[in-house]
Amino acid sequence: MRGLALLGFALVACSADQAASIVSPTPSPVSEACTLPVLQSPPGMSDEHSQFGFVTFPGGVFAPAPDVEGLYYDKPLGRWVQSLPPFIAPDGLHYGYEDSRQVHLVDARTGSDRVIASLDWEASAVGIGQDAFFVRREGPTANFAAMGLWEVPFDGRPPVQLTNDSRRWMWVSGGAVYGEASVANESKPNDIVRLDLSTRRLTVWFDEKASTRVLGVDEHGDGFVTTWAYNRSGLDFASVWRVSASGAAIQLWSGYENDLHPFDPLAFDSSGAWLSSTVDDTPASAIFHWSPAAGLVEVAKFADHWIHVAGPCV
Repeated sequence: MRGLALLGFALVACSADQAASIVSPTPSPVSEACTLPVLQSPPGMSDEHSQFGFVTFPGGVFAPAPDVEGLYYDKPLGRWVQSLPPFIAPDGLHYGYEDSRQVHLVDARTGSDRVIASLDWEASAVGIGQDAFFVRREGPTANFAAMGLWEVPFDGRPPVQLTNDSRRWMWVSGGAVYGEASVANESKPNDIVRLDLSTRRLTVWFDEKASTRVLGVDEHGDGFVTTWAYNRSGLDFASVWRVSASGAAIQLWSGYENDLHPFDPLAFDSSGAWLSSTVDDTPASAIFHWSPAAGLVEVAKFADHWIHVAGPCV
């Protein structure tokens, strides 16, 4: 499951004695105090020393949450669940996953797990919609073949093929599915396409003529993408964009990829969006917040631990 690998941490987080150090916390951009679910880990995300907890705003101080069993804080249920966006349903009551060619739907309230489809082919999970789970059919690795996006209804009806392509479909939200580069051309510039699930219309959602991937999309179809390109020094030059449901894009950040900058994992709530920021081989990390009123703001910075957003502020 792509989303579960995104954070790369254990299902049960370990306890720790001290909170992460704060370098230069900045005021919370939200009007009311809240606590942001996060995963704290040493650089490199060692499972043994990782722990879940909450960062309090205003102030940006981390406090561990003991005995967490889960991956993401499900705000509608008020507890942690064993899944991540975009595999958690918009209402927070169900999540899905693919395992050994079987597609599962889990009731997040009871833990009841049922198989909604058994496939005859290899697949990768893409995300969950209102009444179906979506997977990408995988072809032989040798020639990077793929056979498009498939819809797996919750009610047990046979899966339906929606596209016949080699795109890496990556995110489901806001009544649409978002696809990135062809699996055979991941190092080349690519656009992001949007498949409207009600009309089945496919449109280009974002295209800056650069290598691009989706960071996340909210329930309204507004989201974030990142682009990158190599320069002569061998460093990646990156940028982060806010893209509306209509495809209107605003650049929020640009610089070298080894600078702290907004990235995934991220979470959406009524205040806007919370984004993580870590850089390989460095111990520092940060949390960014985006809102329509304030734009993009760095709201907390940590000196010696990585902090990853693991849910909306509560």
